[in-house]
Amino acid sequence: MGSGVVITPKVRAHPEEFVKTILVIVQTQVEAARIEHKLIGDRWDTDDLCLNQCAGGGNPMLGRKHSKESRLLMSASQSGRKHTEESRKKISLSQKGKVTSAETREKMSKAMTGISHGFGNTNSLGHQHTPESRAKISKSQTGRRHSEETKRKIGESQKGRLGGFAGRKHTSETKARMSEAARVRHAKKSHD
Repeated sequence: MGSGVVITPKVRAHPEEFVKTILVIVQTQVEAARIEHKLIGDRWDTDDLCLNQCAGGGNPMLGRKHSKESRLLMSASQSGRKHTEESRKKISLSQKGKVTSAETREKMSKAMTGISHGFGNTNSLGHQHTPESRAKISKSQTGRRHSEETKRKIGESQKGRLGGFAGRKHTSETKARMSEAARVRHAKKSHD
């Protein structure tokens, strides 16, 4: 379909002028590049109707990987970069009204399964820390105290919130078991 940088705005502006047709289905990117080169060749440079930005199949990184140094340089060049308010509005507007298909939502759900939201973005479902790791975590948290400001914020966020058992009642059987467990606990304390 050509370069997304050029074609996407043109399709949005004049959707009636474009028809997407699948010419061939391939198994690899290399095979796709070979076929694209056959179809496009050097037309990208001479044909005004061709929207490709380089020779067909001319992806210079195809089959290659950036070195660690290159990846670090690219990362550093983007570090701290923020969208302008205008850019953020444009992105927001471009997403308005988009409806995600049920199939796509299912794929997204599967991809996110096991990710512990709010506690990092790694798939940690079922992960168990080693005893050494647990000891390090424990040591790093020992003696740590919330500031008075944090305590106040936690308190504010919990005000008016009902507990998990609100509106429910223990059965008489459960009350009897709880009473027996308490009696055993108190008996152990008095013997110690």
